[in-house]
Formats: sequence, C-alpha cells, structure tokens
Amino acid sequence: MSVGHIARDGAAPQIDEVLRGLDLLQGVDETIVRQLIDRCPRQSVAAGEVVIAAGAINRRMYLVLSGRLEVLLDAKRGDVIAELAPGETTGEISQIDQLPASATVRAITASELLLIDLPTFWSLVGASHAFAVNLILKLAERVRGGNRAMNEIARLRAQFEKAALHDALTGVPNRRWLDQTLPRLLERHAESGEPLALAMIDIDHFKRFNDDHGHAAGDRVLTAVARCLVNRMRPTDLLARFGGEEFVAIFANTDEEGSTVATERLLASIASLRVDDAEGRSLPAVTISIGVAMAKPDHDAEALVSEADAALYRAKDSGRNRVCR
Repeated sequence: MSVGHIARDGAAPQIDEVLRGLDLLQGVDETIVRQLIDRCPRQSVAAGEVVIAAGAINRRMYLVLSGRLEVLLDAKRGDVIAELAPGETTGEISQIDQLPASATVRAITASELLLIDLPTFWSLVGASHAFAVNLILKLAERVRGGNRAMNEIARLRAQFEKAALHDALTGVPNRRWLDQTLPRLLERHAESGEPLALAMIDIDHFKRFNDDHGHAAGDRVLTAVARCLVNRMRPTDLLARFGGEEFVAIFANTDEEGSTVATERLLASIASLRVDDAEGRSLPAVTISIGVAMAKPDHDAEALVSEADAALYRAKDSGRNRVCR
C-alpha cells in the first residue's frame, strides 16, 4: 500500500460527526470512543490508490471519514462488489482471521481514513460488549451483501460467456462454441455407439446476393435462414454459424437415413422461405446446399467437418440446392 499523509490531529469535528453516526460504535461508551479518536491516526489517499491489496496481510481496520472506496474481488477485471461511503469500515475480517485479504480496496475519490490498528481493534472488542455485538452484526451484513454481489457478478459473467459463444447477428452458437462442443459430442458418440451426423450448410450465391442487394439485406437473410433452420430441427439437434454464410448442423442419435430426412426437410424449408427488406419489400428467394458426414469411431472434430465440407462442395458442383454425402 502506498502510504499517504498521516495526521494525529486529535478530535476534529469531522471525525466526531462521522463516529456519532457509525453503526459499529452505537451504544459504545463515549470515553472509549474518545480514546479511539485520540489514539488513531488519519490517512489521506488519492483517487485510484490501493488501501488493501488482495493477497496481502492487512493489520488495520479503516473507517472512511470522507470520500468513497470500492471493494473488488478481482482488480484486473474490475469486479466491484461494494462501495464504501463516509461512516463505513473495511478490514474487519482481516483483524479477526489474520489471513491475507481476499479482496482489494481502492479509493474511488480522494478520501480520508481513520486507521484502527490491530491492538486498538482488539482492545475495543474486549472493552465494549456493544462494539463486539455491533461487529458481529456488521460482518453478517457484509457476508450477505457479498453473497448478493457475487451472485450478480456470476450472473453477468454467465451472460458475457454466453455472448462470447454466440453469433451476435443470428443468435445461434458461433465457431468458438462449435470448437468447444463438437469434440465432447464425438467422445460421447464413441462411448455410447449412438449414431451422429454433421451437416455443412451454405447459402447459395450469397456473395452475389450481397453485391446485388446490399449487406443489410444479406444480414436479414442470414438471420432468417438461421431462424428457419432452428425451427425445423429437433430440440436435441444443434446449429452453429461456422462463418460467413456457412452453418453447421449436428444431429445427435441420427443414422444415415434419419440425416437424409432431416437435411431434405431443411432444404425444402429454406427454398420456401420469404424474407422482406427493411421497407417491407420481398427479397429474392435463396437456396442452400448441404454436405453430410456420419461420425465414425476414429473421427476427430476436424476430420468430421472436413468430410462434411467435401460433401458440401460436391453439392455445389452438382448444381446447388441439394444434399450430398
């Protein structure tokens, strides 16, 4: 910790005012409070200055006299779990368990703190039953608040992770998700012996469509195609955007005959799909080409995708708007 200016100015009116409203000192004898004021130094910290560093041993409890502090579970990621205003304290748990701090405390604004060292802290606990009770209540409140904050951080992190694994335009899982998920599905397939089919799907002449009608219209088609494919697949089937105008469909527990039925259904659905532009005018219809591969026991993800991709090129070379193996 970078130590700022420390003063021992006695009982400044500012300290008296803050201490009178401090929950931790409610019911504590005024003589004990006066001794606390006289005994403890004050410290000025600049905005951004670390007061308590996570992982470091902390030997003080800090009372905020002015300014604001923030408590962060991870300073690098900026996971703020609490903000401390004048009259609030931090560092109590370190005084009790004597373990390295579990969070970082940092000044949001220029702040003035009252420093309560370890001997003073424990003398307060021993000298005042009211202080000990208030401390227990404060710690219980902080644990509850910390749990709520951690739950919120976990919720937000789950959202961010979901966003990182989903295509922003179409809303379906993206290539990163596929790279993580397909190997696990193939492992399960190898263990269970259940059939698994993978289809590479490409929108026919999509570059020409973009050139003729613009990227905004192309985005509307991509979104509509993705939605149509998902709606025509079983809940156990999976769809991901592979990149550009290409998608990958995974059909779990589906044999060769079943994959033919499933992909022909997708082909027909897209052929009948109608998409409007932003002004409500109908855009030209699009078709898709599909290449299908069945997973084999020795297939890894790259080999299975490559086999389906080769089948896709056969479909395109054969005239498009068809399924090939």
